Formats: sequence, structure tokens, C-alpha cells
Amino acid sequence: GDAKWPNLQEVRLSFCFMENGAGAAEVLRALSSAGSCLEKLDLSDCREIAPEAWNVVPEGCWTKLHEWKGEGADEHRDRLCGGSVEAPVATEHAEEARHEVDKVLSKTLREVIIDCRGLPQEDVKKHAVDGFHMAAGTSVLEIFWVRGTVPIQAWRELSTAVWPKLREVDLTSCFQDDGAGASEVLHAVASAGASLTKLSLLGCMKIPAEAFVAIPDCTWSNLEYWNTAGVFISHEEKARLTGGRKYHWRGDLLR
Repeated sequence: GDAKWPNLQEVRLSFCFMENGAGAAEVLRALSSAGSCLEKLDLSDCREIAPEAWNVVPEGCWTKLHEWKGEGADEHRDRLCGGSVEAPVATEHAEEARHEVDKVLSKTLREVIIDCRGLPQEDVKKHAVDGFHMAAGTSVLEIFWVRGTVPIQAWRELSTAVWPKLREVDLTSCFQDDGAGASEVLHAVASAGASLTKLSLLGCMKIPAEAFVAIPDCTWSNLEYWNTAGVFISHEEKARLTGGRKYHWRGDLLR
């Protein structure tokens, strides 16, 4: 809320407000502190930013913004940028400012939903890596959904992720053709422990057995839904991970 980033030059927030606009006004207020230093802004797929959230950004604030993608570009460019397009201004503390953005997201980012289906191959890596990097940096993540085939570089972004509040994960068909990265994401999901209530691995037949073996006993003791259709995992292994729970083939818990 009180963040000040006078040297901020580039911001990438694609997908951050795709399903929920909570916190958008606070982030926009912090971005407005960059003023004429801001040169690039990516708000792709941030469709849940409320119209009133833009009111916190003063008129003519970003006069040197020369690249604006996604939400707000059409509606607010003239008011906030004054219609000017100027050459980039180098700053000495741009990297420090990016770290400040990550710090804000670590306290507010609760949903990450990434859909790579239908994207050109050259765009898939960027979208996935950016999204996973932001997901890995937050400790308050509650929902993590991914659709489409994602490159191993993106999954590796999750190797240090810790999500104690994670409730829902959907990785349907992400590992249908290749299991690379499955261990990384399952390690991150395991950090949720008993908070996790829903997990879909539908169609992920390439997840290697060792990815489950590495997860401690009774990690997901409150899991209410677990769809493993197409996954090579035994009933015994599922019981080990959930403290003896059994599931219908559709994923529902058998009571």
C-alpha cells in the first residue's frame, strides 16, 4: 500500500489478475510512484482489474511509457501517458525495483491460472516462465491451474516454491506427453500439506513413479478430490500419501 518505486523501469504482471482483481489498486498505486521512469508495462490477461482501480493513477503519470500490453492500454493510455512516446530512460536501480514488485506479489498473489493452449510455441515459454516465477515467489497462493504443455524451464521455476495455503491444483494433461518437470511441481504441491483439498492430474500418464515416492506419508491428509485417471499410481501409494483415503475413479472421495 505504501510502496514507492521511483526507479521502476519495467513491470510484467501478466495473468496476476486474470481471475481475481483483489490487490490491483494497491499495485497500480505503487506503479504510479515510478512516474516518468516507467517504460514497459505488461498487464496481459489481467481482465479482473476493476475500472475504479485506475483512479489511483494520476493523469499524465507515465509520460515515457512506450510499451503497454494488455489491460488498460486502450482505455487509459491517453490520460496516463499523454499520448507521448519517448525513448527509454536508463535507471541504475531497475533490478532493485523489480525485487520490490516481487515482494508485493508475495503478499497478495492468491491465484495463478495459466493457459498455454493455442499459443504460438515461441510465446508458451515466456508466459509459463513468467507465471511460474511469480507463483514461486508467493507464500499465500491458494489456487494453481495450468493448461497445455509447458517447457521444463518453467517447471524448474517451482523448485523452491513453498505454498502452505494452497487449496486447489489442476494440472490436467500437463504431463500427457512428457514427464519432465513433474517432480518439481509435485514437490511444490506437497508443501501445501493438509491445506490441499483438490488435486487433478487427469491425463498425466507421463508422471514418473519416483515423483510420488519422494513425497512423505500422509502429506495430503485432507484431500477431498484426487483425479488420477491415466496416471500410473497404485491405490496403495495414494493411500500412503493421504493417510488411507480412497477415491472414486472420477476423483471423488469414497466415504
